[in-house]
Amino acid sequence: MEFPGVTIPRPFATIGFLCAWLVPWRPAFRTTASSGLVFHVHHRDAVGRHVAKYGIHEPLVTRWMADFLGVTRRGIVVDVGANFGWHALHAARHPNIDMVVAFEPDRFNAWLLDRNLTENRIDNVIADTRAVGAQRGVTKFYRYKGSNRGRHSLTADHGFGSTSVLITDLDGALADAGLRDAPVALIKIDVEGAEPAVIACATQTLQRTEAVILEYSPELSRAGGLSLDEMLTRLTAFTPFVLCSNGGTYRIGFDELRPLEGVADVIFVRTERLPSLAAGMNEVNRGGRSLNDILAENMRVKVPLGDRPTVTSP
Repeated sequence: MEFPGVTIPRPFATIGFLCAWLVPWRPAFRTTASSGLVFHVHHRDAVGRHVAKYGIHEPLVTRWMADFLGVTRRGIVVDVGANFGWHALHAARHPNIDMVVAFEPDRFNAWLLDRNLTENRIDNVIADTRAVGAQRGVTKFYRYKGSNRGRHSLTADHGFGSTSVLITDLDGALADAGLRDAPVALIKIDVEGAEPAVIACATQTLQRTEAVILEYSPELSRAGGLSLDEMLTRLTAFTPFVLCSNGGTYRIGFDELRPLEGVADVIFVRTERLPSLAAGMNEVNRGGRSLNDILAENMRVKVPLGDRPTVTSP
């Protein structure tokens, strides 16, 4: 149920979430998304709670990915920072996608991802428990508090301890999987500031990629000593966009990203392929709106998009 300016939780799913608090020794609880997929999530995790209450996670990204994968060339999706598998599972069941390669180095999140794949009988996802960065070897993986298990990071020490994880480069990992020449419909990267490191060693992969969607986090990237300018230079064959709160996208310029201090989901679409992919982009005229205003409005979209989104009051 939706009302302008209000989000109404799903009553029965919310009760299920609340009941999970009565058995805190259980590592996960089961909930069904509005898409029909089943997810096991942790009752203390903010994302899991949102999926249980509203049936959705990242509604703008989820809708855009579905639209875009409907017009892209057949190929694979790469999900770097897959968490419990929300985007990986939705991409895997798309008819245009042959395979999803999902990277998730946190052991608990990787366990949830595997459980969700099994529950939904999805067999075209390769779940890789390595981190992705600019080299191969072993690295520190810093934990965030249990209320947001998607914020563990390679770049920022949150003061909640760390663990050692294997790390790989994207080009090498896909080659090892026999996917060196596979066309890439989409790369999704959400690694809490380490995005420039992922892009740095994905040169071969980017050459056969239709689009990249990443969480652009300048503060976290700089804290990890990573160069945003170098990352943007590596993406100059692509045209950047941001999501529109009504669905669709706004075209932006590289010069708008360089001074940005907030966090934004940014889509980079291969420029030469834009005419063929236009139907999936649903580009909207900005009408002079600033990037900061667009991002602020996007942050308030919390529930699945129908013909019009429901936006919570600020």
